[in-house]
Amino acid sequence: MAKLKFTDGREVYVDEEKLLAEIEEGEAEYGRDIVEYDPYVNPSDEITTGDVDAALRVARIRAAKPRDIRRAIKNKKTVANALHKIEFRADLFSMKEAETADIINGPLRSLITSLAEIKGVDVALASKILHLKRPALVPILDRYVYTFYSYIYHVGKKARNVETAVRLLKEIRDDGLNNLNVLTALARHINDVANAKLPPGKSVALTPARVLDRVIWRHIKKRTG
Repeated sequence: MAKLKFTDGREVYVDEEKLLAEIEEGEAEYGRDIVEYDPYVNPSDEITTGDVDAALRVARIRAAKPRDIRRAIKNKKTVANALHKIEFRADLFSMKEAETADIINGPLRSLITSLAEIKGVDVALASKILHLKRPALVPILDRYVYTFYSYIYHVGKKARNVETAVRLLKEIRDDGLNNLNVLTALARHINDVANAKLPPGKSVALTPARVLDRVIWRHIKKRTG
């Protein structure tokens, strides 16, 4: 049984055997994303059609028009410029605090802002797209993560706005650093099990940042449904 301790005093226990069994058996509550989303991680400076489609699949967004979102992203020069300023290997948990702050407050803030301005894209979907491009830096900021960190209040009228996302990233960094050994071990075990299950040509390499958002997702999902 793995244990994660968060900066606000909460402790989350992870039944590793059960978690790995769910992936091995393709259990929908946890294993679906591992097959439908994580194999599409593609660190580069270009947000591709495959990136958008993979993010939309895992977000289960049917109302959005993928073609319009792809075109809007391609036409936004601020997205390409900001993404180019972040190294492929940028890691939320291994960079020095000053460097992390510069990236979060600079190009990453610009990326989230630019993507969230596009019709059909909110901060959650923006984070799903950006995780595919910088997997060690950007965790997924979906409603379960927001629920877990509910004490970080939205600072504007629009739910899940950019300022809240920036504050979340800083909080997640602190919690990730406090639990890095556990998250690294979980990542290694999840990757081994998932890659044995995936078909030839597909593979995953979950980062500690991704494992942390999945642990939170699973923890909140079990309690809220």
